[in-house]
Amino acid sequence: AEGCDDGNARDGDGCSAACAVEAGHRCAEPAATLRNGGFEAPAIAAAFATMTPTDWMSAAPGVDIHREGIDPAQGLAPAGAQLVDLNSSGPGRLFQDVATVAGARYHLRFQLAYNSACATGATMNARALDGAAPVATVTATARHRFVDPVWSAHALTFQAAGTTTRVQFEGLTPGGPCGASIDAVSLAGTSGCAPIDSDADGLPDAVETRLGLNPR
Repeated sequence: AEGCDDGNARDGDGCSAACAVEAGHRCAEPAATLRNGGFEAPAIAAAFATMTPTDWMSAAPGVDIHREGIDPAQGLAPAGAQLVDLNSSGPGRLFQDVATVAGARYHLRFQLAYNSACATGATMNARALDGAAPVATVTATARHRFVDPVWSAHALTFQAAGTTTRVQFEGLTPGGPCGASIDAVSLAGTSGCAPIDSDADGLPDAVETRLGLNPR
């Protein structure tokens, strides 16, 4: 498991290139509050249903929740028992407003596949927005069918512009139910690392120790 993640691959800044906390440093991650990223609520009784997952919002024509284990043709969730198809009767949009720390960096991760009704795949956008203004966007094309046991992993890294950021997924493939499917959505803050200064005198412990001073 990673000890820290500061969004770069450099050593010497408190979080190493191998994502380990470096000696003499302390790292903290801003809290991220994305909810129901596995789309397990509400639990549906049918193989699929046109409805918005709990804690999310959607825009017309809406999205479908699919539940595995009822009809094998309706998808195999990579996490839990349910997934979201971004195309109900056409390209839909799914979004959630999450609390963020202005200036902090975050990683948005998700699994992607496409509805088997598609012939060759499906395309979607993942966005982070400050109000209506895009902060960051990644466009991804699904190469695996949603009935495949392995989906593709994707990520979007962004710096929050304010105390609320909208996480949004948009279907881009026209044509009825043939669209991109997502699951296992997670949001985590990247680490902010600083030298340890036990006595809060402005000199890091490592410097005081090197000078023969008592860091405490």
